[in-house]
Order: sequence, then structure tokens, then C-alpha cells
Amino acid sequence: MSPLPDDLPFLYKRSVIQRVRPSVDLPFTRYRSQPIFDTMHQWNKWSPRKYVSLDRLATVLGLESSKGQGIDGSRVYEKFCAGCHQEIADYCMRDVELVRAAYYRMVFPDGVGTPTPDARLPDIPGKSAEAAG
Repeated sequence: MSPLPDDLPFLYKRSVIQRVRPSVDLPFTRYRSQPIFDTMHQWNKWSPRKYVSLDRLATVLGLESSKGQGIDGSRVYEKFCAGCHQEIADYCMRDVELVRAAYYRMVFPDGVGTPTPDARLPDIPGKSAEAAG
């Protein structure tokens, strides 16, 4: 998933409109992997003619897709209107965990490849694992 073309400019513009200073500098530099690592652009090495979906990247890397439990991005609005907020939150968490797994595969942090299969995101400060799940 690529935050550069849409999400970051949108957040920046909304910040300006609402007169809210972003808490971090939002970088719009292309062809860099720091401070934001864009899995889609890094996978395609910033080719302007190539696009890979997170689902396709998961397949190629042998990772489990986040789309397999009856919801994907095209159904979020429908699920929201139906009051299925926890289902949406669970789907979003699966997306985050998938992006994290793809990131670790792509940067080889241990010199070999991926973290252990049961590796999860660290707990959010101030929230216990029981409260989050």
C-alpha cells in the first residue's frame, strides 16, 4: 500500500485547512526508504508504470492475505453502515500486520528474511493486550 500519492498529501492539506500543525514532518521525497518505507514503490523500485496491490504482493511473498475473511477495502463503507466496526478494525489490523511482514521480507533485518511467523506488532503504550483484543 502506498501512502505517498494520496494519503500524505491529503493529511497535509487537511492540516493546513484545519490550522493544525502536523506533529511530524510529512516527507514527500520520492526514491527514498527513510523515514517512510513505501512497500509498493520499493517493490517496483519506483517505476511510474508499475503497481502492485498489497494482496498480490502477499501472494508473491508467500504471506497470508488480509482480504480473506469476507472484507476488503471495497466493502468497508458497506460494513461501516451496517455497524460492523470491529470487523473493520480487525481487517485494518490484518492489513497493518501484512504490510509489516512484507516490510521485514523486503529489508532483511536479520540478514536472512522474515521475523518469526508469530511475530506481532508491539503493544500500543497505555493499552494492554487484553483491552486491545
